[in-house]
Amino acid sequence: MLAKKQTEDKEAPLTGPTITLEELCEMQKEVSSVRVPAAVNELMDDILIELRRQGVHVSDRKYFGYYPIVQAHAWLCGRDEAQGIDLTILRNYLWTSPDELPKISQVLTRLCENPLGGKISEIRKAVVDVMTRFDQNPDGNVVRALQRFRTEAVELYRKITTLRAYAQNDTETAQVDGLLEELEKASQKAHAATNLTYIPLNELEALMGSGSQN
Repeated sequence: MLAKKQTEDKEAPLTGPTITLEELCEMQKEVSSVRVPAAVNELMDDILIELRRQGVHVSDRKYFGYYPIVQAHAWLCGRDEAQGIDLTILRNYLWTSPDELPKISQVLTRLCENPLGGKISEIRKAVVDVMTRFDQNPDGNVVRALQRFRTEAVELYRKITTLRAYAQNDTETAQVDGLLEELEKASQKAHAATNLTYIPLNELEALMGSGSQN
């Protein structure tokens, strides 16, 4: 019976869906047209830095070859533009030895499934630190302390507004806007502690200029 089954398997014609060469070429063209925005490239930079920090070696050649894989993943998901979540497919690409897989997966999950979350938390902590330094005011000069606060607050304002451009949905946009509101309230509180006129952060940023620290 076993011999008969083996013979039948050999003689049975292969069946199933097929892809013609023309169809394959057309799919390749569609994949190559998928856009990879700057936000995804910058996120990939963050991933590379974090992996190397954790001792996972990723060669430059492998790094520069990542985007066709991400394009293909986005295309298979029915999108014409790659998103941060598409980078998670690289867990099957970036490793050199199997023992690196858990670490790579953890980094990709943390940075890609909520790419703005970590940066928002980092900036929120910086907002608290800036306000704490103003409140402590070791030399007792509130005007000088406010000048320092303004300089630091404007730098944070620029970071937040840049971050807003990378929000991929309404929820992420709301999170960034909430962070900007927290910084604005901190600025209002700092100005209220002095006799200096409160200036909204967008106006303050324009007054200080892109390279000024005054």
